[in-house]
Amino acid sequence: MSLKKIDTPCIGICSTIYGDTICRGCKRSYQEVIDWNTYNNATKAKILQVLWQHIVLECRDKINVINQALLAEQCEKYNIRFSKEQDPLCWAFYLLREGHSKINQLEKYGIEILPAYSQLSLTALYHLIDDQLLNKRNPIPSQ
Repeated sequence: MSLKKIDTPCIGICSTIYGDTICRGCKRSYQEVIDWNTYNNATKAKILQVLWQHIVLECRDKINVINQALLAEQCEKYNIRFSKEQDPLCWAFYLLREGHSKINQLEKYGIEILPAYSQLSLTALYHLIDDQLLNKRNPIPSQ
């Protein structure tokens, strides 16, 4: 993680205001959302690393990145926020989050669904991964 200011992972669909303990948008805990602006860069970086690790763990048996450059190009084309510091599986998850109901030919985005999940629609796959992330996310202890 670089020394520059670390942006919030917020994607503008916060559910903690409705009582969720884990945000359905960014997957931070309620306390992490509330305290984000008080955290130093090291704490923010640690939270982001944990979020990214969770995404990779949930995606690695479901999605394969077959062309990282193409995936990055498509994310840039569609203004999907991603970082070169992330595992490309995070990029794939963000692409599914934004485009699961619009994408017809997944290979044009540099990713493929692994055989065990290939019978699922992209929408069903996205919701499966998203639900698993929400159910397994543990907040970073307060610093």
